[in-house]
Amino acid sequence: MDNSAAKSGTMRSYLALGSNLGDRVGHLVAAVEQLTRLPKAILVDRSALFETEPVGGPPGQDCYVNSAIAIETTLGPEELLESCLQIEHRLGRRRRAPNDARTIDIDMLLYGDLVCDTPTLILPHPRMHLRRFVLDPLVQIAGRERHPVTGVTIQQLLNQVSDPAEGRSFNDDRWSVLEIAGAVVPVSVDR
Repeated sequence: MDNSAAKSGTMRSYLALGSNLGDRVGHLVAAVEQLTRLPKAILVDRSALFETEPVGGPPGQDCYVNSAIAIETTLGPEELLESCLQIEHRLGRRRRAPNDARTIDIDMLLYGDLVCDTPTLILPHPRMHLRRFVLDPLVQIAGRERHPVTGVTIQQLLNQVSDPAEGRSFNDDRWSVLEIAGAVVPVSVDR
């Protein structure tokens, strides 16, 4: 993996957030607050919140609340991944079974235009192009960004996704007051 671009300055990383246990929006807000407390990260954008049916996993799970955020960071990709895993753990995430219910899930989708495949990290996220619950929020903040492998925009990926289940976009005051680059910027479900 070539980290030279990451070592030379700030990189924009797109993260997917999801929760379907307990205070779902509260877990997303807490995750963003902890991410922005990292020594080298700033929130630069966020999508609306989307409520979606669970995909896969054990039956009987509650709906997810999903969102996507963009951060700028000088943390390397592995450092950012480790920070995301630590935040998940602090917020009560326990990995019991694949696609099991969770208090918080933080997935790294894109890290600049980095392409890597290591035992711990694959970028871009290997299944993001298949998941409407990831692409619906991501297109709001990164619709023109290009997938580093295919060259297709995020909007085009969403247009091609075969998953018919769309999420319901909604607002929550706790999500709306998150500071973007040091200022409160309203989020709209109509972006």
